[in-house]
Amino acid sequence: MQQPVIGRLLDGVNHGRPDWISDSDLSQVRQSRHDAADCAGDAAERADAAALASAKPPSPLFSPVTGVLTMALILYLHGFASGPKPKSPKIDLLHALGHEVRCLATQGGYRPEDYLRAAETALNRSPVPDLLVGSSLGGFWARYLGARQGHPWIGLNPALRPSATLARYPGRLQRFDVDASFDWTAADALAYRAYEEEPEEMMVPGLIVVAKDDEVVDAQETQALAVGGEILVLPRGGHELANTEDYADRLADFITRVSERPN
Repeated sequence: MQQPVIGRLLDGVNHGRPDWISDSDLSQVRQSRHDAADCAGDAAERADAAALASAKPPSPLFSPVTGVLTMALILYLHGFASGPKPKSPKIDLLHALGHEVRCLATQGGYRPEDYLRAAETALNRSPVPDLLVGSSLGGFWARYLGARQGHPWIGLNPALRPSATLARYPGRLQRFDVDASFDWTAADALAYRAYEEEPEEMMVPGLIVVAKDDEVVDAQETQALAVGGEILVLPRGGHELANTEDYADRLADFITRVSERPN
């Protein structure tokens, strides 16, 4: 069976590798990938290969002077009815930008206590993540936890009023990530109201990316609630924000600014 492209790159075979990517850079990518399997498996391998083959300097991931790879450890918080191994272009993007990604595992639970329990476990694991990235309901929790525990955060179409958003989906629901279902009630959604109070002051950097055509979360409401952080409003993208090319540069810039550390 043919060796994967990333394997050929890391073994030193010249497979279209730009000459400005050094052996040291490749070594760092190889070392970073030990956590990638937690999230995206083969997708991370393909994303790493694409990033190495197509990136052109200068890039937010590389110092214009030294060409040294700057890498962040990201905790990714999944959304409602999803799980720790989503088939997500957003996770592929984070890998392609050169970062390690861990995924929160709520064990199929979507109530506040499920996210808080899983977050406590994930944030107490060493090394501590450099920042939190969440989508939809995960974006709410990225912002909530980041503001209160001092972690920079990114919310991708975050559901900033989950008590209202999730109240629209009572009943027996199918999960997106696996062949399983769960029960959801209006009372479950209402439990989120206790966590929706805005922090008096946002002391850590945050970024919200919102698509105007989001069919699940009200984009105008999100913009109104997005105080104390940066915001990028996209004309399109829907709730899934699969058009990662429209916000990749902004994410790369933000992550580099808040997580750059000496090599």
